[in-house]
Amino acid sequence: MKYSVAVPIGHRGAGLGNEVRALAKARIGARVLGAQLVEQPWWLNPRHYGEDLGYNIVAPVRANLSRAWTPTVTVGRAEFSGWDYEQTMRELAPKLPDRFVLRHASGMAGGLLAIASERAFIAERLGVVQQKTLPGSRDTTIGVHVRCGDFASGEVQPGKFNLRLGMDWTEAAAIAVAKGCSGPIRFLVFSDASGEDLDPLKRMVSSLSTFGTAELSGGRVLDDLRELAGCDWIIPSVSSFSMLAIYLSTARYVWPEVHLVEHGTFGSIWGYEAVVKDGPVADAISEAHGGVSPAWFRGVPFDPRVSDAVSQWVQEVSQNLSEQASAESWTDAGDLILCGVAPRWSPSGVLMTHEG
Repeated sequence: MKYSVAVPIGHRGAGLGNEVRALAKARIGARVLGAQLVEQPWWLNPRHYGEDLGYNIVAPVRANLSRAWTPTVTVGRAEFSGWDYEQTMRELAPKLPDRFVLRHASGMAGGLLAIASERAFIAERLGVVQQKTLPGSRDTTIGVHVRCGDFASGEVQPGKFNLRLGMDWTEAAAIAVAKGCSGPIRFLVFSDASGEDLDPLKRMVSSLSTFGTAELSGGRVLDDLRELAGCDWIIPSVSSFSMLAIYLSTARYVWPEVHLVEHGTFGSIWGYEAVVKDGPVADAISEAHGGVSPAWFRGVPFDPRVSDAVSQWVQEVSQNLSEQASAESWTDAGDLILCGVAPRWSPSGVLMTHEG
């Protein structure tokens, strides 16, 4: 028997934004090597994912027991340090015996770029349904994620995570995107806010209602993820939850300009790490070097000073592309969450879509 096993992060498993990495890598291994996919034992996860994904008690136990008489191979960070997990599996294939237990334990290595091929599988597994906006068919949905909880207040800057974005940034970004859309607007606001954070959140929701209908979700985490990932546009927080929603979706998005690492006329989320800067970020900049259209980029930086310019960008990509083309016109190189880049804004409010 051949098993491709998703190894949980930690003894009982971590948050979904982390656990999908192992699941997607195990799925790639199963697909390339013709092995049986073994998901994490969801019943162990303290976040109760088993209630939605199935408890998955038997399969992990069976695979673990079979290690007593079946060769076991573990792919950890030492064995995978690149960006193409599928290629890693192809290179591993001729080295494996006829029967094996292959454990995928490289954690976050490779980022979301390494598992980009499994987006549709993960979306289906988590129950994400894409709602296509057709002219005149329904409201344009703008998903807004406000992360509070244990995130600290502080200066948002490149390479720093787990910090709150100001409500003023989030509100301005949502309004700028709304102004660039045509037809009715529906804001869906998702947050873990409680206590003293609720009043400013409710004020923001009330303010957004001036530009369309605005609703504050009170659902469970996985339900919120499904709804956020099904939106047409996403206003994120700097969090793994927002990144997972963007990864699972076909939505375009904006990202805090102050959080991006500068690379000349471009910016990136992950370029503060040398291995990313010299790898996929450098490749993305090279690909865009000759000049590309603004629609080539899935997301753009946002700062309130360029609100009008962002509205114009939203209008252009909405009007000039059909819905199908809009969902697929960008590349991984133009997607910030996939270790890609986005053009920075010039002082006059123009996207600098090429160097020089």
